[in-house]
Amino acid sequence: MAGIRPFFWISCVLLLGVDLKLAWADPNVALINQVLSYMDQSLEPCQNFQNYSTKYAKWIKPPTRAKFHTMFDELKDQDLEEGSLEGKIQRFYNICLARTPSPYNREPVQRLTLQELEIQHGISLSKYLEFFFDQTVPPTATVHVMNQDIFHEFKELLKNFHLGESRNIIEFHRSFVSSLNFPEIGKVHKCATYTTAYLQLASNLLYEERVLGPAKVSQYQSQVQLIFKAIRHQLITRLKRNSLNWTSTEIKDLQENLNSLTLRIGHLPKTLNHRQFVTNRYKHLNFTVEDDYDSAVLKARQVLGLEEDLELFSVLKARQILDLKEDFELFDGLNKIERSGNNIVVPYKLLANTYSLSPRKP
Repeated sequence: MAGIRPFFWISCVLLLGVDLKLAWADPNVALINQVLSYMDQSLEPCQNFQNYSTKYAKWIKPPTRAKFHTMFDELKDQDLEEGSLEGKIQRFYNICLARTPSPYNREPVQRLTLQELEIQHGISLSKYLEFFFDQTVPPTATVHVMNQDIFHEFKELLKNFHLGESRNIIEFHRSFVSSLNFPEIGKVHKCATYTTAYLQLASNLLYEERVLGPAKVSQYQSQVQLIFKAIRHQLITRLKRNSLNWTSTEIKDLQENLNSLTLRIGHLPKTLNHRQFVTNRYKHLNFTVEDDYDSAVLKARQVLGLEEDLELFSVLKARQILDLKEDFELFDGLNKIERSGNNIVVPYKLLANTYSLSPRKP
């Protein structure tokens, strides 16, 4: 158990939106000062730990998700070379967009436009929707009200909701997705999420080539390494203090574990040409005109090394079961920091589906 702790805490802290200006200052001091800036130390932590620890923090989303959506949308109608990585991503994305709604989906209790919803209920959702979807939602967009009771709860939360407040954003998002559905926009966002999950290596490569570029990738790598080293230094320093009274053997094992860890962003291979590496990985993946979404997912799963479930999936063809299995994978298995040996890998798709903390300016 003790051997897991360093990886766990490094993973957690790396997900915080640590200001990359750390590269220009003492990273240890800057990191601690930024964490302290979230806190209200005048409060009693046992009475309200959330406000004590994050009262002055706000939730911001990195722009990664919107850029993935834009990248896939640009690929959608292009004339691409047969068998290319771009062509395989395009084919999977378009198959997903053509996916027919599941017969097990709940019927909405009301169908109307965004403008009609806002007028009927005297609310304004435009700023929140732009934050949630990373795009402007037109007033003519179709909205499905899925649950009236939860929608009323959502409206009450909306009265006191302010973008950037960390204290209520999770509850607010939960009530939003449980009460309202934007079918057209939601389908595009889901397909972008599924494409980055099931074709993650190819998606990351295109993101690096088309969005970031080599200079930005190199910059991110160097800046993140400074933060990573600062965090590791703090953990090793605390181990030396031994406030938890661990044995010398436990401390030695943890120190060796920490010193052996390295960090990589986006599954970048160190010694191989990145495009050739990914091309070789996907060389046997081919989508045909006969493929529907389920068969395309099965093929992509083989590339992910998930062959053990193929027989199960060939039997469980009911859409409801497939959706449940898919949601479990996307949120429990595919969208997380991974550790392989002594490497910690932070995939771009994780940045596309999480929020990060940033100090709120007074």
